[in-house]
Amino acid sequence: MEAGAATLLSAMKIKFECPFCGQRISATTDDIGVRTICPACSKQFNVPDPDAKEKLKESKSNFPPPLLNESKKAAIKTCPKCGEEIPAGEEKCKRCEEKEREKNKEDEITSSEDPDTTDRKKGPGVSVIDGIFEIGVDFFESIARVAGVSYKAVAVWIFCIIWPLVTLGLAGAVVWLLKHR
Repeated sequence: MEAGAATLLSAMKIKFECPFCGQRISATTDDIGVRTICPACSKQFNVPDPDAKEKLKESKSNFPPPLLNESKKAAIKTCPKCGEEIPAGEEKCKRCEEKEREKNKEDEITSSEDPDTTDRKKGPGVSVIDGIFEIGVDFFESIARVAGVSYKAVAVWIFCIIWPLVTLGLAGAVVWLLKHR
């Protein structure tokens, strides 16, 4: 096959539905597995593989049949990571499970080689600092729950907005007091 023909085949248009709102979306086959945003509901998901439905149908014999009361749609759901259709009893598609397994292996290798995680003795001050840190994290998580925002949003507001403003205000107060003695 010529290079031009391969490029043409690799960039074929595909159509699929948003797994959240059902909006019809089109993309190219080069975008399969790439994170996208639905233009209708603005939720993010991975562009699904159009061949996945066929693969799922072929592999259905490996899964127990759905109960008689269940509709066909109830027996299939979408993978929360990539949007691929999976049997209702599964949490993730096989591809996402494999990627997660590989990432966990890489993390284990990285953490075991990290010199800071070796058998270093912790002094008494380290456990106190760890305890104070945990109290702070719990406090920020409580604020986040009450405010209905994420922990990260609370940390950004406190450390990047409120704290610098308070510091500038205190510095201004010190300067004013020095001038008006």
